[in-house]
Amino acid sequence: MGRPAKFDADFRCHAVEMVRVSGRPQYQVASDLGVSDTTLAKWMTRERAKDDDTSLTASERAELEQLRAEKRQRRSVNGWRKQKHPMGTAAGMEFSMGVIFPLLRQFSAIV
Repeated sequence: MGRPAKFDADFRCHAVEMVRVSGRPQYQVASDLGVSDTTLAKWMTRERAKDDDTSLTASERAELEQLRAEKRQRRSVNGWRKQKHPMGTAAGMEFSMGVIFPLLRQFSAIV
């Protein structure tokens, strides 16, 4: 198991409420409480996620999950379309060099 938390849940909730209510910047509240600002930011993010989860109904949550799944599917399809040829640019280089070098030789022979 991981190490025990340095701060209990009540302290974390109190710190998040201080940021929300006081109107002071997050880093000032963190400094006053003796917590790093990144730790307080993580606590704020977790609380925001909890608030977001409770504000949705079951049907809204299901719709959100469906939309996220569709988005993942579109991204995977679009990512597949954007993939390069397995031979990469080397195949293109062989073709372009195979065409360009003979043309350059002909041009240099003319000049």
